[in-house]
Amino acid sequence: MSTSGTSGEEKLVEASIHALISYIKSLKQRLVINSSDIYLHVAPFTFSSANRQLLLPLYCGATVVLASDSQRENSDFLVDLIISYAVSVIDLVPSQLRSLVYSMEQKIFKMSPKVSIPLRRIFTTSDIPDNNVLDRVLMLLPQVKDIVCMYGLTEACGIVSTQSYKLNSKITPLGKALGDVALYVLNQKGESVKNGEKGCLYIGGERIEKNNIKVLNNEDNSALNDANNRQSRLLCTYDVCQINQNNDIEFIGRSSIHFNINGLLVNPIPIEKVLCNFFSVQEAVVVKQKVLDRDVIVAYLVKEKNAVLDLESLREYLLRDPKIIAIPNFYMLMDSIPINKHGKYCRKSLPVCDTDLVLRPTLSTAPINKLQSDLLIIWSHYLGNGIGIHDNFFILGGDSLLAQEILSVINNAMKTSIRMADLFEFPTISLLAKQVIIKNYDEKISIDEERKFIGGRI
Repeated sequence: MSTSGTSGEEKLVEASIHALISYIKSLKQRLVINSSDIYLHVAPFTFSSANRQLLLPLYCGATVVLASDSQRENSDFLVDLIISYAVSVIDLVPSQLRSLVYSMEQKIFKMSPKVSIPLRRIFTTSDIPDNNVLDRVLMLLPQVKDIVCMYGLTEACGIVSTQSYKLNSKITPLGKALGDVALYVLNQKGESVKNGEKGCLYIGGERIEKNNIKVLNNEDNSALNDANNRQSRLLCTYDVCQINQNNDIEFIGRSSIHFNINGLLVNPIPIEKVLCNFFSVQEAVVVKQKVLDRDVIVAYLVKEKNAVLDLESLREYLLRDPKIIAIPNFYMLMDSIPINKHGKYCRKSLPVCDTDLVLRPTLSTAPINKLQSDLLIIWSHYLGNGIGIHDNFFILGGDSLLAQEILSVINNAMKTSIRMADLFEFPTISLLAKQVIIKNYDEKISIDEERKFIGGRI
């Protein structure tokens, strides 16, 4: 089977027939599929998802509708397929589900007479889905009582846990493990973490692909002793999790996409989720890039159709969320986010951030004097072109580290003494220019007074 792997790299995984049979039986016990159901198959046949989408409905006596490559890649075609064949069950990754709900909204609200979407069960897997998208689906399709969010890895033959999502609920926990696997959160020593502590998620069970087993040796560890009873097969997922107060395993983030910015370890997933909850943003991917010779956080956004995206409002929305520990420096608008053949966001295929194309405040006012022009030249060197004298330094992509560098250049070039606190209080070129004048005037008065005092003493 083909997979993008826990590291994001393409690879092949071998699974035994025994493991596959155990997997499908466990799914049947958990997921309610009836013989009257019509199940839409959208996964390429080389992927582990294809096993679930084909074998599970057939094992339950249901009918399978196979989507072609062109239908799979176009959400409008998928909606037509669902309506034409009265599909009752779909199984999609979150990026596909996001596109599908938009196409369904167009069909339901714009078609005359209004069409009916026959879906009764929706499964989503791979990445942790966005609550906002799930709520949109449930409000659009009232006959769908919940959405089953599934977590799994190809190295584990597929899904290992499921959780039922209902309207306006939470989706952070990974849910309940299937009957033929067990989930553990272990620290670097291979010890089970305590409630509230973060660790790496491991999957135990006989259907774990042997070449991906992570060997841990700790005789006193109950998780490992239990794993020994399951033929000592522990798969390291490289996903960061923790045990909450209800003893549920909460997904924190995928370590393979974490990045370090100025000593701060950033998980992009919470940032992306909050961005997608902003009313005019449809999709968002956050990555680290080197722009103008410095490491920055770049958010690639797809906005809702005909929506106006206000940069300042978006940044304020992020700042209000306590879970966000880092704010993107730059925002790039995209027609669509590149997706790999597994249906996941392909972060490596994102274009290099171009400061000439990043989202800027709507109105940019030109400088009206030489001091403002000189400041604009310095700011543009670090923040790119398209800056106006009333644009906020921090909204333009500046941060405290860059502020120190820029202030050093400004103070040396203009023989002044602007402090960090001044930039926070006067974050635009227009305001900062006035502060430079005031500073220089105050310092000139101070020097003149000192000269007079010294002269009087002499």
